Amino acid sequence: MSDTKDKKEDKKTHHPPFDGDDFEMWMERIMLKLQRKGLWEYCESEVTEPGESKEADHSKWLTESQRTREYLYDGMSDKIMKTVKYESTPCRIMERLKRRFVGKTYFKYAEEEVKLRQLRLYVNGNMSDHLGEVRRLMERISLLGKPLDDYLKPAFLMRSLPPEYDNVMEVTRRRMQTTHQTTSSWSRHLSSHTIDGKVARLKARWRLRR
Repeated sequence: MSDTKDKKEDKKTHHPPFDGDDFEMWMERIMLKLQRKGLWEYCESEVTEPGESKEADHSKWLTESQRTREYLYDGMSDKIMKTVKYESTPCRIMERLKRRFVGKTYFKYAEEEVKLRQLRLYVNGNMSDHLGEVRRLMERISLLGKPLDDYLKPAFLMRSLPPEYDNVMEVTRRRMQTTHQTTSSWSRHLSSHTIDGKVARLKARWRLRR
């Protein structure tokens, strides 16, 4: 009964998804909505995950945490969601939004580009995490209004790899030279799955050669 009432109330008024303007107004609305549903605590601070041995508590935490993320995502545009989708909890999603939109002095384009230029994968680093951070920074730079040239994207990726991945860089350079790929084909080449798969295959090949 309560869930049905909540759904009816949600349909009464419809506000456009948050796209970067009037953050304070959006935050006030989302706060009231989540407070009404008993979920705002997940945005205020990190709610400790109960041990799996406490099955009921853990199930409740998981369900409520996922519902909170869903409400946050439903209240923002795809453009904004791209900048926070890698955050692991609702609290971190909210903190990232606050750092960006409160004060208007955070995360300028130059700062993000410096981070991307300085980003390096250590020898024993996690490749998946590294690629996720590369994609996040590229999307962040794009969101700030000045997308990276498609030819710079593979350059940044290759430069971020350690010397142990020189063969990855060399193979990529050869393919760039021999296939004369166009800008649009590089865009397809740089999709997350293509990058992950390509680097993983080359990484495995490199290990076999060792």
